[in-house]
Amino acid sequence: RLLVAMAAIYALLLSLLAAAGCAGSSHGVHEKCGVVSHLCAEGRARPLALASAAPTLSWVVESSLEVAGYRVLAGATPQALGDVWDSGVVPAPRAATAKWKGPALRGSQRVYWTVMVLLRQGSGKDSQPCWATPKGNGVEWFEAGPQPDWADAVWVAEQYDELKHDDCWFYEPHSNPLLRVAFGSEDIASARLYIAGLGYYKAFLDGKLITQPLELGPPQTNYFKRVFYDSYDVTGLMTNHSRHALALELGNGFWNPLPLRFWGHLNLRDYLAVGERPQAIAYLRIVHTHGSIQNVVTGPCNGSAAGFCWKQGSGSLTANDIYLGIKYDANLAEPSWADPAFDDSTWAEVAAAPPSPLDDHSLLLPNPLPPVSAGESFTAIRTWTSPNSTGVYVADMGRNYAGTISLRVPLNGVALKPGQAITLRYGELLNPDGSLNVLTSVAGQIKSPGVGGPCAPDVAYQTDSYIATGKESSIDFTPYFTWHGFQFAEIDLTGLNVVLLPEMVTGYVLRVSVVQVGTFESSNQLLNRIWQLFVRTLSSNMMGVQSDCPHRERFGYGGDLLATCESAMLVYDMSAFYRKCLLDFVLDQRENGGFTECAPYKYSCAHTHAHTPEGLNCTHL
Repeated sequence: RLLVAMAAIYALLLSLLAAAGCAGSSHGVHEKCGVVSHLCAEGRARPLALASAAPTLSWVVESSLEVAGYRVLAGATPQALGDVWDSGVVPAPRAATAKWKGPALRGSQRVYWTVMVLLRQGSGKDSQPCWATPKGNGVEWFEAGPQPDWADAVWVAEQYDELKHDDCWFYEPHSNPLLRVAFGSEDIASARLYIAGLGYYKAFLDGKLITQPLELGPPQTNYFKRVFYDSYDVTGLMTNHSRHALALELGNGFWNPLPLRFWGHLNLRDYLAVGERPQAIAYLRIVHTHGSIQNVVTGPCNGSAAGFCWKQGSGSLTANDIYLGIKYDANLAEPSWADPAFDDSTWAEVAAAPPSPLDDHSLLLPNPLPPVSAGESFTAIRTWTSPNSTGVYVADMGRNYAGTISLRVPLNGVALKPGQAITLRYGELLNPDGSLNVLTSVAGQIKSPGVGGPCAPDVAYQTDSYIATGKESSIDFTPYFTWHGFQFAEIDLTGLNVVLLPEMVTGYVLRVSVVQVGTFESSNQLLNRIWQLFVRTLSSNMMGVQSDCPHRERFGYGGDLLATCESAMLVYDMSAFYRKCLLDFVLDQRENGGFTECAPYKYSCAHTHAHTPEGLNCTHL
């Protein structure tokens, strides 16, 4: 695998550099003694609702000097650091973390903290201590619980006719669900939203997007054993109205994958914890200025303990799959559906999701990871017309990465036909004639008819489609609830008298947004390039699990995780990411003590589930 090979090359490179006396550059040092940056609690910046009673605090020291110790100061306000906890000077060579040893944390307690790191200049008896201090104002914060009270909340999904259970049903067009609830609330002192959406979700409050535009959350787990919820401080979104609306758009993610037969025989739906339609659970806790508390929770109208009535509508995605991509139909778009004033009287009531292990709310845990979101962006470096075609273009993004693209094509008076499809395909390579080669990046090596199972595509390549209304003045399309691994994108503009220019195509890198803590730069461009390739390869495989590749499989292989961990930790703060990934393996450990090859993985002899296929032999898992 490329990731394993690159890790081995990179580890060898580090050894050679150490032996040769080479050194990477030290960036961002503003003081003679050094600075401290990237202050985190449990691997996250400013986290809400921490589950740990003794969170781990971490930081990055930007200095070439030896670390000798640290001092943590914590307070109830930024001006009172040390009032809650002063660790004193702790001798700790090379330390970059500290366990909370202050007083027990109370629910909803916000703690402000900073750290000073003791460094030593020189060596032996001539060494002199000095302090590295944080950048900027140097103060960060975290919030301890409380954990949400899910007692009145119910997993909800859209109502639909009785499901067909044959494979072909999953390939039929199905609009993704939109869920919303309108409610009144005034004199708001604070508001916290806790939410989990399977497989992926976007959340809106009063028409404003809470989540990041291309966020993919929550991270994949064995959903029958644990589901991560996200926490948001939404107080600032509820200040100007007495009427409010909480709205959710849901996507399939790993919760509802297509029944593709990987390598012609392995159906993901048999080996992952899955459902048949997206679903969500949410709890909005509002504290009023006079002290009363108002809870807005998900639930069916006739069964809601809080008296709220959630409604369901149809979204614009008629297909959305993590492997094959999405189909966005602009004719189905409801621009103001998340606004408080939107008339949802024609929308149906939501239903409680079908019974499942998810009904045990103890499976809901705070998300330990920062979100999978768009970080780096860049424009295509060149575009050209694909050979033997008219109106089909190829865009070279200049690098192989995992993520998506954003298409912005002015039509300059050219009219799209109603229902016309603008189709994107993705690949890592080009054919000799300059056309797109998709064959290294198809899902599950499905490259010929009959391999992928009933109703599966003959070739399971990555693709996204935009279905036009005919009223557009430009094509504005950014796929979401999916990602792709590629360098080249084929964009079909057949029938349009437009020329695709590089600046019309923007690439977005998606990965778990862990902090980068290491850099490397030398006078040798080959070494710089090897470093760059490793960082890009690693980041392409961090979508909540450490995968082996960002397109064909996307499974969390333990071997890849182990082979690359030492190198990975020199690039990113992997503490929270590795805790999550290791727990994936622990939860799916087999009865005989063995670990699965990859995790999440639904079946083990210790935890067989009612959905286990008849005749499954656990000894072979």
